[in-house]
Amino acid sequence: MNVSENPMAWAGAGSFGAVAPLQLDALAAEHESQHERLTAEDAEAAGVPDPQVEVASGDVVNELCRAAHRHDVDLIVVGTHDRSLLSRLLVPSITRGVIDRSDRPVLVVRESSG
Repeated sequence: MNVSENPMAWAGAGSFGAVAPLQLDALAAEHESQHERLTAEDAEAAGVPDPQVEVASGDVVNELCRAAHRHDVDLIVVGTHDRSLLSRLLVPSITRGVIDRSDRPVLVVRESSG
């Protein structure tokens, strides 16, 4: 599964403005189509035969947990990688969010360093 955050755009005048989500159907459909193709290619390159790919946009943790429930999966597998202390403080961990919110077992796989 590939989940991306909703597209954002800057809206405002001068030095004042706000970040507001945009729901542009054509852009979202094209974005999801590209992610679906790339995710399938990655899965096939990793040796996954006949991958079933699902693409969504929105809050990544919520979408992953919803999909696990919808498909009644037995196990959620998520990846993790080393991040700096500053990155961990500023950007919430998707893996930690899935572990905290899911009602399913979660297997965390660390990214290979070699």
